[in-house]
Order: sequence, then C-alpha cells, then structure tokens
Amino acid sequence: MTTLERGGLTTAYAVEGAGPPLLLIHGVGARQDAWDDVVTALGGRFTTIRLDLRGHGESSKPPGPYSAELFAEDARALLDHLGIGRCHVAGHSLGATVALRLVLDAPARVERLALLSAAAGRTEEERQRVLERLAIVEHGIPGEHFRRSLPRWFSDDFRRANAELLERYAARNMENDPRAYAAAYHVLATTDLADEASRVRVPTLIVTGEGDIGSNPRMARLLHARILGSQLVHASNYIVTGILLGVLQSVLVTAAAVCLYAFVKPVFFRVAPIFLLSAIALVVFGTNQINLARTLVYFGYWVPPVGWIVDSAASTMFNFLRCDSCLLSCSFVGSELFR
Repeated sequence: MTTLERGGLTTAYAVEGAGPPLLLIHGVGARQDAWDDVVTALGGRFTTIRLDLRGHGESSKPPGPYSAELFAEDARALLDHLGIGRCHVAGHSLGATVALRLVLDAPARVERLALLSAAAGRTEEERQRVLERLAIVEHGIPGEHFRRSLPRWFSDDFRRANAELLERYAARNMENDPRAYAAAYHVLATTDLADEASRVRVPTLIVTGEGDIGSNPRMARLLHARILGSQLVHASNYIVTGILLGVLQSVLVTAAAVCLYAFVKPVFFRVAPIFLLSAIALVVFGTNQINLARTLVYFGYWVPPVGWIVDSAASTMFNFLRCDSCLLSCSFVGSELFR
C-alpha cells in the first residue's frame, strides 16, 4: 500500500499503467479496489490514479464532519504529490459529487469529466428518502442500510444469480468504520451541486441507469441540461441485449464500463441498430463466444472505418456475456480512452 501523509491525514492510493492520467474516485462505502476490473481492463494504457477517500479503505478515518470540498481537496493534494497538473476524472455516486466539486473548484486540473450515478437536483420527496437512509446509516443496525438497498441496487435476476458475490459485498460493507461511513454518507445525502453545474466547461459525460432510483435519469438530464456540451448516456441503451440475455443489471455494476466506453466512441450510443445486431448475434452464436467478441473488437480497432461498427457490437455482447465482471469490456478500446 502506498500512502500520502498530509496534515495528520493518511491517504492510501495506487498508481498503475502509463499514458494519460486518469483519476478514479469510488462511491460511498467503497474503496479504491472498486475499480480493479477497470484498471485491469485498461491494460496499462493509462496512468490510473485511485485513492481511498478519507473515511474509507486504508485511508485515515476521522470522525467527521466531511464535505465534498474536503474530499476534492484530498484528491488535489494527491495529484500535487504525484506531480500531475491535469488529468481525466471519473467518479461514481459520492465519487461523482467529489469529481464535480473538483472541477468546479479547480477547473484547470481536469481534462475531461465523467459523472456516473451522480445525485443532483433532488426533489423534496427524494431528499426525504435519502435522509431516511442517512438516519439508518447513522443510527441503525450495522449492515441494515446495505440489506435494505439491495433491491434498489440490483435486479431480482442478478441477485438470484450472484448470491455469493453479494455476500462478499455485504462482508466488505461491514468492514466500514461506522462513524466514518455515516460522515461520508452525510455528504452524499446533503450535497447538491446542481445549481453550480452550469459553471463546468470541460468535456463531460453523464451516465445513469434507467432503473436507478437514487441517481435517477431525471437528475442526469438536469445535469446534462446545465453542463454545456455534455453527453448523456442512459443504461436503457442496453435494454435490448440485456432483456434477451435475462441479465439486465444495476447501474452499479455496469456504470464504469459504460462511462469509459462512452468517451471512447460517443457515436456508439447513437446507433440503435448495433444493439439489435449484438442481440441477434448472441442468439445465433450463444453466450459462450467471449473469444469471438474479443477477436471482433481487436479486428475492429485495427481495421477502420468499419472498426467502430464491429467493436461496438462486440463490446456490447461482451458486457452482457460477463455480467459479473463486465468492466473488462474497457480493455478492448482502452488506448482510445478520453481521446
């Protein structure tokens, strides 16, 4: 484990790969290893920087209060320590709030921004619901919030098919320091940067899932409307393939792959026939042709101009062939990420 010591605070972090720097910021209650599959998939083509936010993982766990400003300051301090003046930034959930705060406070530090499952512009009803969840985190039985949230995070089919995986997630959740977890969740529940989003002036991708309740499509559309020139991606683009395979899954599992792929090939999300082609191919070839998908993607990458058609279809297939590790789809096009 590599750490940065600053003002009595320890920040655990990992730097891997080479190439353009990419800062990855995890969600509430998670840690830097939430990005393991993404980092592996990118195959060293980028300098990935991951940190455990304060209160998480191996970083210091002061009791709080925390704020988006503090989290963003920690990220900037890490970039300063590493001598990185400007980088791409992707954040999920709480990490998206931190990423947005980072670009608002230090726009010169961010090349491109990717917001996955970002909560913004909550209605009064939505605010009440998230405050109820915060109360469970602050005063409830440890692990109770996680158990209650499973139906919101994962589809019924996914939960039935991945019971062992969810048990591991539950065990990891129980490792969180209760006070630090509550302090971090308070930031997620009470921070709303929708009114400031219009100040963002870097290329921005906004991703959410059609069935995401906490960070719903309305919130994503609001951010898209306020961030000039941003791109908006809904996981509903994948519904045709997902339904045919019976593995339609939570945005928490697919979000990172969708986000990273979106900046690689933006046109991918505008060509509906490709998704249908992917679904048909799966029906014809079955769901065990992962090597075929890999071959098609590599072929598509090196043989333009038909490459974008081939690798879009094949990568879509691969996402759903491996629903428990679909983030690996990023590896096929990692060298074009954030071009």
